[in-house]
Amino acid sequence: MFKKRRLIFTLIILIILVSSIVVFDRFLNGQTNNNEGSIKLTQIKQDAELNRLIYNRQSVRNYNNNPLQFDIFSNIIWSAEGINVD
Repeated sequence: MFKKRRLIFTLIILIILVSSIVVFDRFLNGQTNNNEGSIKLTQIKQDAELNRLIYNRQSVRNYNNNPLQFDIFSNIIWSAEGINVD
């Protein structure tokens, strides 16, 4: 009984692996089941200066020790909730 379960489990794993390889291969080759086709991305010209600026970017924040007032904090939290009234 144990050998039969082990064989069934091995076959299931094998089927999953083979189907994953087939799907991944189709994805790499651009073959999709999408009736609309695939989206072609535009080629972006590599600019060394732009890449350097993005790589070296940093944000600088200045904080003070003043406590945040409750009504300001409440408005920030309410705005972050994303509720809009049109």
